[in-house]
Amino acid sequence: MEHYFEDGNEQISIGEISEIFKVSQRTLRLYHDMGLLVPQYINGKNSYRYYSRSQFPRLEKILQMKAAGLSLKQIKSMLEGRNLSLYEAVLNERIDELGEKIAQDTMSRNQLLKQLNSCARLRNPPTQDVPFIEFIPKRFAFGFDIEAYDLYDDYGGTSPWETAMENVKSILTNNNLPASLLHQSCCSVSQQNLMEGRYICDKAFLITDGPVQATLPQVIIQPSTYACNYRNYTALDGHSESVGLDHLLQFIADNHYQIVGPYLGEVVAKMSVFDYSNNTIMVKLQIPVKILE
Repeated sequence: MEHYFEDGNEQISIGEISEIFKVSQRTLRLYHDMGLLVPQYINGKNSYRYYSRSQFPRLEKILQMKAAGLSLKQIKSMLEGRNLSLYEAVLNERIDELGEKIAQDTMSRNQLLKQLNSCARLRNPPTQDVPFIEFIPKRFAFGFDIEAYDLYDDYGGTSPWETAMENVKSILTNNNLPASLLHQSCCSVSQQNLMEGRYICDKAFLITDGPVQATLPQVIIQPSTYACNYRNYTALDGHSESVGLDHLLQFIADNHYQIVGPYLGEVVAKMSVFDYSNNTIMVKLQIPVKILE
């Protein structure tokens, strides 16, 4: 038998409204306790709660706001205050928070894709120490000035690159960026130093898979044709990198190419995923060139 309120509205039990809106009865009781959605009638004998259809729009708005990520306290404030400007401000704040989360999730996804690409290179490694020409599209990166050091020099038990990366890691942490970006690092030698035959690394880049929303500014590595070379060597071994650079510069000279930008030594894979004592890395050596006619 259907029951009605004095205004003619049908009495709907908490169980029925739970089924209609796919909301637990426990949640509806919480809304009642907080004053968010107070039943239109409560049976004094058995404490059963009853609602009317006229309350449906309010419940729909509560669920809509909750789905948008607003807290129950914020929702109650919005519904009680009926302040449209405040509601817009809260929604804009939530949109901004979601934008940051999307950017972070996208970065994490791209990091996983990078690791998959590394696995593919482990299964089918490219030919080592054989220079080739490749066009590389525009790339985005975080750039850092580091204490200059010569790839030719032997620094004994210390590594200036490792020191530089520790400093870069601190900067990432201070800017709420993941330390995993260090896996996409590049050392850089300026065009002038290359032309003068000096392998002075004075910059570091962390290449990303697109623009990243962050307080730290990004730089753009312009699209260009590159003379490239893959080389495996122990991480932090600057001398081995310099040998690869020698080969690459000889290739450029032999083919009468013109150097048009700085050298980038990009780490593209760690050569062992599970052997933590294996520090061998695969580096893609890159120098932008102009092919003269």
